[in-house]
Amino acid sequence: KLANIFMAQELAARLQPKQIAVNAVHPGAVRTDIVRHVAKPFFPGELGEWHAKTIQRLAGSLMWGPEIAALSIVYAAASPLVDSLNQTGRYFIPVARLGS
Repeated sequence: KLANIFMAQELAARLQPKQIAVNAVHPGAVRTDIVRHVAKPFFPGELGEWHAKTIQRLAGSLMWGPEIAALSIVYAAASPLVDSLNQTGRYFIPVARLGS
């Protein structure tokens, strides 16, 4: 994540003369099916499926849904406010806020 922020800042500086905005976005912890792909190599077969479902149930309540996680990305890319304030080389965090 830190490398993405540094890359966005450097690219923003290089593209500033062309007035192209570049920002980094952290969508937050997103509730997806990636856990099922991570659990299977460690727990093959039905045991892997059980672990994936258990982890998703436990951690899922602490994570953003994909629709909410996408808000920060859409905000950074399409918000007239970000454009009008000339926000470039910045870091956005959930949900659609500037990070420090």
